[in-house]
Amino acid sequence: MKFLIRTLLASLFALWLCNCAAPDLGELGVEQDLVVALDPDAGSAIARTLGTTYDFKVLVKSSMPPQGVTISVVYRQDIDNAVVFSQNYTTKTSPQQVTITNIPFNEVGTVTIIVTSKGEPDNTVTKTFKLVRK
Repeated sequence: MKFLIRTLLASLFALWLCNCAAPDLGELGVEQDLVVALDPDAGSAIARTLGTTYDFKVLVKSSMPPQGVTISVVYRQDIDNAVVFSQNYTTKTSPQQVTITNIPFNEVGTVTIIVTSKGEPDNTVTKTFKLVRK
């Protein structure tokens, strides 16, 4: 009888401990900080293209926010800061395919990618790289 009571008390205590565990932040609605990568990643080198277009992917490596993200892509010429290409995307999946168009010949420019959570506007990541058509 004592064995049965001890087993019952130990089981109840174990169940109580499981319910007292720290809650998962995802359960509280707190988003994970965005982690974003580009494919291909130009790094510190200048990305080159032979044509008037350049294709790459924006990859959300962290958990995708429940409401998704907005991705803003802007390509500006370095010489005069003129906008050559601008496109916004809204997605709940990753990767997002991007094609920059109208790239001028032999003009270095800067591509800026801003990824922002739709649910938490302060949760944002900015990536940049240089691009030239040769």
